Amino acid sequence: NALCFTAGGAGLLLVLAPASQQVELRWLSVVLGVARRRLRLASADECVDLFGAVPGRVPPVPLRAGVRVLCHPSLGECAELWGSSGDPLHILRVQSPRVALPHLAAAAARGLAPGEPAFAWLPPPGVWHGSLDDALDSMAAAAEAMWRDAATRQRPHSQRPGLVSETASGYLKQQQLQAPNLGDGGSDGDSDGGS
Repeated sequence: NALCFTAGGAGLLLVLAPASQQVELRWLSVVLGVARRRLRLASADECVDLFGAVPGRVPPVPLRAGVRVLCHPSLGECAELWGSSGDPLHILRVQSPRVALPHLAAAAARGLAPGEPAFAWLPPPGVWHGSLDDALDSMAAAAEAMWRDAATRQRPHSQRPGLVSETASGYLKQQQLQAPNLGDGGSDGDSDGGS
């Protein structure tokens, strides 16, 4: 898909994304550093006037001046892409998109600010979070999975005593219960080195 966006101070954007995936606007606004409310899909009239193509027939190459191309990283892994040519009777085939798309965008670039790239690969959406809460939840889930994996690797399942909980804090509590006594073996637990 070639999607036309207006993004306030970020200008006009042609976002290339797999047809099987929806473009997450919160993620895109974070990547661009613009407020979510400033980022929006172009209207049908804006597609024609600002981007040079009717919706549904937008090619993966800018047709008007001042349009930057942003590409989803998964498209660079494809051997070839098929897209609209802007003409209903023709289809555009792009071989080796990792190499070809930046060159096509650069060849069509005009009207951009000096030093502003005509093309950029977007970061993987999975590394971005819409809010601090989402990021913290993701980090907590990853930490919990890491602790659970570590607990499973340390002991075979048949020898593993029941954990207080499958959470990381439960694992830590269980380890504290099993910690060896560092004392002298029969005294009150004093470990002053035996005087």
